[in-house]
Amino acid sequence: MTNKDQTRQLMENALTKIRSLNSELTNLKSEPIAIVGIGCRFPEGANDVELFWQGLVEGKNSVVDMKKQRWDHDKFFDKNGPKKGKTYSPKAGLLDEILRFDAELFKTTAHEAECMDPQQRQLLEVSWAALENAGMPIESIRGANAGVFVGVMNKDHSDLMVNQLSNDQILAQMNTGNHESVLSGRLSYFFDFKGPSLTLNTACSSSLLTVHLACQSLRSRECDFAIAGGCNLLLSPTSTIAQSQARMHSTSGYCKTFDASADGYVRSEGVGMVVLKRLSQAQQDGDFIYCVIKGSATNQDGLSQGISAPNGPSQERVMRTALNNAGMLAKDVGYVESHGTGTKLGDPIEARSLGCVYGRAAGREQPLIVGALKSNIGHAESAAGVASLIKTAKVLQTGVIPANLHCTEVNPHIDLQHENLAPSQKLQTWQTAPRSTRVAAVSSFGFSGTNVHMILAQYDGDKEQAQVEEASSNSVQYHYHVLRISAQSQAALRENIERAKSVLANCSQDMVANICYSYNIGRSDFEHSILVHGANKEQLSKALDSELQSYQHSVKKALTKANVHFGQIFEHELRTCKQFYRTSAAFRNAYDELSQALQSRSELNEALLRGELYAHASEQEISQHAILCQYALFTMWSQLGFSPDMVSSELENDEFVLAIINNVGVSELANILSSAPSITSKYSSTVRTFTRHGDSDFKLAASDINTMAVLQEKMNAKRLVILGSAGLLLPNVFDNSLVFSGFIESDDYTPWPEIAAQYSSAYAQGYRMQLHGWYYGKQVSKIPVPSYAFQGERYWFELLEPSKSGPSSTRVEIPTAQQVDHNSAGEFTLHQIALLAKTTAEKVDVNATLMSDMGFDSLMVVDLREALMKRYPTLADIPYEMLYDSPISSLQTYMDNSVDESSAVESELSDQDELSAAVKWLGTWQPEHVQIDQKLVHKHEKHNVLIAEMSRIDDSDWYASQLYHDPQHPFFYEHPQDHIPGLYLIEAVRQFGLASAHCFHNVPLKHPFVLDDMQINFSHFAEQHAPVFMLAKFTDKLLVDGVLHRMNSTCYLVQHGRVIGNVSGRGLIMNKDKYSAIRELAEA
Repeated sequence: MTNKDQTRQLMENALTKIRSLNSELTNLKSEPIAIVGIGCRFPEGANDVELFWQGLVEGKNSVVDMKKQRWDHDKFFDKNGPKKGKTYSPKAGLLDEILRFDAELFKTTAHEAECMDPQQRQLLEVSWAALENAGMPIESIRGANAGVFVGVMNKDHSDLMVNQLSNDQILAQMNTGNHESVLSGRLSYFFDFKGPSLTLNTACSSSLLTVHLACQSLRSRECDFAIAGGCNLLLSPTSTIAQSQARMHSTSGYCKTFDASADGYVRSEGVGMVVLKRLSQAQQDGDFIYCVIKGSATNQDGLSQGISAPNGPSQERVMRTALNNAGMLAKDVGYVESHGTGTKLGDPIEARSLGCVYGRAAGREQPLIVGALKSNIGHAESAAGVASLIKTAKVLQTGVIPANLHCTEVNPHIDLQHENLAPSQKLQTWQTAPRSTRVAAVSSFGFSGTNVHMILAQYDGDKEQAQVEEASSNSVQYHYHVLRISAQSQAALRENIERAKSVLANCSQDMVANICYSYNIGRSDFEHSILVHGANKEQLSKALDSELQSYQHSVKKALTKANVHFGQIFEHELRTCKQFYRTSAAFRNAYDELSQALQSRSELNEALLRGELYAHASEQEISQHAILCQYALFTMWSQLGFSPDMVSSELENDEFVLAIINNVGVSELANILSSAPSITSKYSSTVRTFTRHGDSDFKLAASDINTMAVLQEKMNAKRLVILGSAGLLLPNVFDNSLVFSGFIESDDYTPWPEIAAQYSSAYAQGYRMQLHGWYYGKQVSKIPVPSYAFQGERYWFELLEPSKSGPSSTRVEIPTAQQVDHNSAGEFTLHQIALLAKTTAEKVDVNATLMSDMGFDSLMVVDLREALMKRYPTLADIPYEMLYDSPISSLQTYMDNSVDESSAVESELSDQDELSAAVKWLGTWQPEHVQIDQKLVHKHEKHNVLIAEMSRIDDSDWYASQLYHDPQHPFFYEHPQDHIPGLYLIEAVRQFGLASAHCFHNVPLKHPFVLDDMQINFSHFAEQHAPVFMLAKFTDKLLVDGVLHRMNSTCYLVQHGRVIGNVSGRGLIMNKDKYSAIRELAEA
């Protein structure tokens, strides 16, 4: 081949590679996205996707008269509007109990919950429900590279706080509790998601835009899965009044989409989150798939008739772009869920856009069916787009299209025949051609001009399911079930049990295995947990009823270890192994793989498993069959979640036993058996044991055990699985005795009820096992089952009004720690913790930690420390690890051992009283007028130190220092000599704060101190010829990694027993590198 030919070949190969990569890149960019989980709350009790869908199918109108559910509606209502300060909208779509929150489940104190925007709390619970709906246990996805995308429009809670609270009523937790960024950030924080996290606001299109962005993030491999959606709550009349002034609302209180009498929309609340995965990943994970997102697009109206007016050409463009991105033809889209607000201007424009793109598309055979969710639930604003998406996903999944409401006469400006549109006027089945896939679209248009359009398709899982069934043709069916129900509290457990009973009562027997599987692998395992078993749904329901009556809480234990014994298997036991071969895929696969590796006679093995030909088989063949059975039994138990802790054996072939328990692989096992066939089937007169340390391989122990009786005594009746010699020995946790499961030769016998009973018994005693192995090789599928039964209480910052939105609080009034009698410092500590958490001491788990378990933040920990130090002045200090990492009981013990209750200081002073007491204390103080160490104020020269001795005032958290008066200091240059320069005093205050951080708050000397946000007020001159003192109180301390990072302070300058001025500000302590970087930036 010539050089020219070689060059040509190389170029052709390169071109082929480029084309392949381009094709792969195109596929990645257009990969369908699967909706695998849905969580939602919509008006009139539609608190999950199935209740929401049921209401739509029933044609339910979910808007209600506004009374006093959110505010005093009569005060702000005038039907003859719009009038100033009034709304004319009489109705709304409202959620149930929007202020109720399961703070305990989300490790949030009542104090923080009251400061949080209820939208944050709703998103936490609905996101949890969506993830459970997707079959993703929360603990299994913590730390995942998951994206969080949240859309929000209104910030009523934040506005209420700004308008109704004074500055001194604002609390630290209100910052993170109300900032829009934390709506997504708190989800990422709680679930420990590491992918992109953002909150956006494009008004009504916000939540569908989050799904669009989440799909892009998934396709670009920026995250592995995503949750996306939005939230909208109505807490204040302000936005309602503003929208009424703009004549956006319907006078009737209904969205009459496409109707001649449509005159606006009605506001609605809603929360919706969807869990998204790349389709290939969802299929690999065996997820239930509602539908797939084929493509989407977003654009902007730009300059149009008005900033909030809809723009037809922009709507058409976004639809065509979405179709192009999805690789779909307009004629193939059979249903569109419209934006459909029911406005005189918006409905005709949207209808013409739909007709132009879809209705009159070339090749369309049937009119485009158009849905209008807002006619059912109202306009959920920033949750409207995801609500429409969820509805459309159910339409695609079920093939049923609900009816639109309130449309009796079509708007005369809409020509349905010309546009080839058919609004869904009745509940109908989606008629499609044979073997065709249902395709739909969703529109969401924001009044800011941002439009979103999305193309969805039915998930055609029949082909994939057929492939799965073909691949699983060798699988087995367990006609027996185990079902685990778990919850954080006993009340939630009981409600979860009731929900499971309801699901079982309404399902077919064929679905029982899927229901149990979905519960067992798709739900978190909490402290309160039960495991029931049964052959059918009736037995399971009866067992659940029994648990409702008899449940007793038990402490969790880890049952993942088992002691395994390889003993001799006799002929009658070998005959019974056929039951395991028939009913356990793990047993069957292990037996067959090793048999094939040994090239043993398969027909003989099959006969032996059937209990035949024993008289015609050789001793070696029967022994080999026994070895195969022992290996298969060990594999089966391992698959069921038991891993060996100690192993004993009567087999002479120690190498074979070690190979099994160390998982060396089938081929090596076969080599060991083939190389020593004479001893493999022999049994020893002694029992040998094998042990390991940590995760290392098992090794033969140094000494043997003489008899089985000694073995049982050595194991101290621990959990034991015997493979041979005595049948199958199962763990019994009631009396720790060894329970033998007799082998029965009946073909109808199955061991699984007995195994399941042992599982349940172990659970009743607090043991926990992995349940995945129960389904190994079984044809089961993940399906949505009811989500967690959230409990909780009503949380509302009572200084805010209106404080409607649900039932009154069930929480009792929390007394201050000073109002409760205490016998010890430990008791006072417990009550102070309860006070900060806004709960009662009886509800505080003393085995919990403050931050990880109770939900304290660093500010609350500092508040606790200061309260304890204030009450017990003799207390030297409290180690930070005691506050951050130790159980509360340890902190109580420390307090009891460190101070005596008799030393407690009961008095509580106001800020002014505390200042007066501190000034009075100065009259008794006799400091030495000597400059402190220059290192404490970060000075190289002593003459630059402006403060003298410092002291903590004994009975308070106030600190004092004396000004060091040096008239030779440069700050006195050309200054009148009758008083001290203000610049000198301010620098002294700064040095006082810095030295206090080092001396009293354990800040390392190397950390610089910056005082900013200063407010300075002098009421009198500081005289030169009389001592000047400084008094300071430091508040709102923030610790980072156990080191003080920030504090607020007010420093009072005192002379002649009176306050002559004060300097307040915020002190920042930072490491040297950060400080240097800031200085360089400032100098630049």
